[in-house]
Order: sequence, then C-alpha cells, then structure tokens
Amino acid sequence: ADEHRSPWFVRALVAVSAWIASLMLLAFVYGSRIVSSSGGHILLGALLVGGALYLRRSQGKVLFLVQLALALSLAGQALLISGIGDRLRTAGAALTAIGMSVALILLYPDKTHRFLSTLIAVVAAVFLVYDQHIAYGLHVLVVALAGVAGYVWHEESRLAVGGIDQVIRPVGYGLITGMFFLLVPSVVPPEFRTRYGLAQTWLPATAALTTLLMYFEYRLLVFHGALRNVRVAVFLFLGTIGLALASLKAPGIIAALYMLAVGFHRANRIIVGISITFLVVFLSGFYYNLDITLINKSYILLGTGAILIVLRIFLAAVDSSLYFLLRYD
Repeated sequence: ADEHRSPWFVRALVAVSAWIASLMLLAFVYGSRIVSSSGGHILLGALLVGGALYLRRSQGKVLFLVQLALALSLAGQALLISGIGDRLRTAGAALTAIGMSVALILLYPDKTHRFLSTLIAVVAAVFLVYDQHIAYGLHVLVVALAGVAGYVWHEESRLAVGGIDQVIRPVGYGLITGMFFLLVPSVVPPEFRTRYGLAQTWLPATAALTTLLMYFEYRLLVFHGALRNVRVAVFLFLGTIGLALASLKAPGIIAALYMLAVGFHRANRIIVGISITFLVVFLSGFYYNLDITLINKSYILLGTGAILIVLRIFLAAVDSSLYFLLRYD
C-alpha cells in the first residue's frame, strides 16, 4: 500500500519493469512456438485478458502488479484480436475490439486502461469504416465522437452521480484524443491523401462541427443568462461562422475551438491543454497547405501577429466590462 506514495520516478521505473516483464513473456510464447494458429492466439489472448482482469481486481494496491496486469491485458487483447482477424477478417476483428473495449471499460478498474480501451475502440471503428467502404464514414465518426465528448463533459457532474466518475472521465479524455487524431489527416498535404486513400474533402465534417460549436455556444449563453444580450450573441455567432468559412478545409480548427470552449466551461485544464496543443497542430497544417508563395505566407504571419497583439490589448481592456455584460445584463 505504501508504493502509491513513492516518488513519481520510482513508480515510472516500476511501470517500465512491468512492461518489460510482459514483453519477455510474449517473446517466450512466440519464440517457443506455443502459439502457431489463430485458435491459439484467441485462447492465449483470452487467458491473458482474464488473468489481467483477475490480477487487477485482486491485487490493486501493489503498483508492480497493477502495471503488469495493464501490460498483459493489452498484449492479450492484441493476440485475441489478431486471432479473430485471421478467421473473421477485418470487420469481425473490429467488432470484437469494440465490444471487448466496452466490456473492459466497465469491468477493468483502472483509469489508464479505460482511456486506452476507448482509443482502441475508436481505432477499431476506423478500420470498420474503411473495410466496409462507408461513404463519409470518417466524417460521421468524428462528429459522433465530438458530440458524445461534448455531452459527457457538459453533463459530467450529473453523470458522475453514483460513483461512475472513475469511468466517465477517462472515457471522456479518450473520446477527445481519438477525435483529434482522426482529424490529423485533414492537415496532411493533398498528395499524401491521394497516395494513402485518405479523405479528400472535409467540408461535411467542418459544417457539422460548426453546428455543434454554435449549439454549445447557445447552451453557454443560456447557462450564463446572456442570450438576451443581442450584441454578445450576434458577435459570437457571426464570429463562429466567419471562422468556419475561413477554415472550410481544416475541420480540426473548429473541433479544437469546440473542445476549448468545453474545457473552459468545465474549468478542466487537461481538456484546455489538449485542445490548445491540437489547435496549434491544425493551424500549422492549415498554414503549411496554403496554396500561395512563401513571401505571401510571411506577410500573412506578420499581419496575423499584429492583429493578435492588438486584439490582446483590446480584450484586456474590455475584459471587465464584457464580464459585467455577461453576468448582470
């Protein structure tokens, strides 16, 4: 029990040792050719996942065993999914991964594992979309993740009633992270999109994410009692539409602003940090993909910097008066 009060670097070394132990176990299994068929993969994977679940639930206070169980669970899931993939192909493996991830989110009492299970389910859903050749499936998946993540965090306090906050929060972080990584191909140069079969147009995703952002803004205005302030509402909605029109081919910018608003509303620094990080990524990609000369890009950077400096001064000057309008008008 005292291990949880150890310094962070001690816990990190223990975690690394647990991962090494699990990798050595897998190396032994493959090197000795114990597993030579898809059925063997499935059986061993199920045994590893079941053993990891038992180990975590029964020895949850020993840090080494907690990390060992986590590593064994991930290794077991990989074996199980690969074995089922050999028999049922991509669609069967993807559906298995999604179902198993949902079950482990509920059964496996570990925040890190629940976060990773959410990401595994997202990746499996992407494979399912590409395998079934679903038109605009990636767009639908991105918007669904954004909508569910926004709902989870907006209603976090209500959903956490009953002691399920240990499930809600890691799943919420996983949904946000998965959504952002699915949007990374939107800033990939066009020649790479063509080569690797990535989505060529992102206009539907941008339109849907803009709708989500404006709906969330409406909810915030109602929450703060500021909807009747016409100036604030018009400025907010017109500004959002203007940003959307300027970034039609970069839905990640709108998604990052959406989650940034959610993070500020919930006073959650982790969400704010993730959103700002990906906002920088998407803005950099948007700037890089502009089909203009380098000198014109330099002029745009100079102009943008000057505008942001002036805007910073302006916002600092009106911050107190704007707060007064939102709070008391």
